[in-house]
Amino acid sequence: MHLIINSQKQIIRKEERVQRISNYNLNILNNYLIYCKDNQSSDRTLEVIDLYLRNFIVFIEKQNKKITDIDSILIKNYVVELEKQKSLFNKQRDLWLLRTFLRYLNSFNYLDIDYSYLVPTMKRIPKSIPTIWSEDELNQFLNTAKEISTKSDINNRDYVIYLIAIRLGLRLSDIRNLKFDDIDWIKKEINIIQVKTKVSLKLPLLNDVGWALINYIKNSRPVSDSRFIFLNHKNFSSPVKHTNLTIKEICEIGNINISNKRKKGIHSFRFSLATQMLNKQTPLDIISSSLGHSTLNSSNHYLSLDAKNLVKCCMEAFVYEL
Repeated sequence: MHLIINSQKQIIRKEERVQRISNYNLNILNNYLIYCKDNQSSDRTLEVIDLYLRNFIVFIEKQNKKITDIDSILIKNYVVELEKQKSLFNKQRDLWLLRTFLRYLNSFNYLDIDYSYLVPTMKRIPKSIPTIWSEDELNQFLNTAKEISTKSDINNRDYVIYLIAIRLGLRLSDIRNLKFDDIDWIKKEINIIQVKTKVSLKLPLLNDVGWALINYIKNSRPVSDSRFIFLNHKNFSSPVKHTNLTIKEICEIGNINISNKRKKGIHSFRFSLATQMLNKQTPLDIISSSLGHSTLNSSNHYLSLDAKNLVKCCMEAFVYEL
């Protein structure tokens, strides 16, 4: 993580690898980040904004200018630099960040002119069909992870993380931030505020998930006063950042063929859960609430996964002789 914003609305950068910029420009960037934070941007989004707007500010400073010196020529030259990037996604992202930043600068009187009109728009990149795991593959994956879990406390922690991701479809950010206060053992419920959407989510505490959690807490979790359940086993006060056992390693140990999986991240388990629910004729609104989407439209992407029912929508092709 590059930065956090504390309760006093100060920007604190946690790593020194970010590009250095002048204090004058840094102060304006900090004000913009606070503005974004106040408008419900997540911490991860703030990191991205900070990282990529610094590229723009470094470009400005190489020409011995400040943010308040921005003019049309500078904007056009920077857009030309962005066009040299090979990744279409990177271009789209950087242009959007630049456009919104320029609007902010004009709205808050850092610039007299809104130069955002000089930043070209690009067609939205269509979402690719995500990686889907079959139920057999998921069961084989969990069985392998469970066998490995007995070898170390860290492996046991990682097994429970994967179990929650597969059974409940939680994002990794929400699993990392899971606290003891989020679990109602009497009602067998998990209640969280999601990191990405800030939307509350209630999920059932399934039996296998509950017992796995109890086993980790009693036998593998480091002794710590931290309220986070899954800890960094080197720094017992900090929540885990990522699993030590990768999906690829577990699949190699379990002889699970994942050559057809284009994206093998933990988020693929979330898509797979949605597919299972679709195959069981679960209504889209139920899937949406189970996955904690902020709007029903967020779930529409999962319709592309339901190949079985999409076939029913095909229209009959007619052949005409000319």
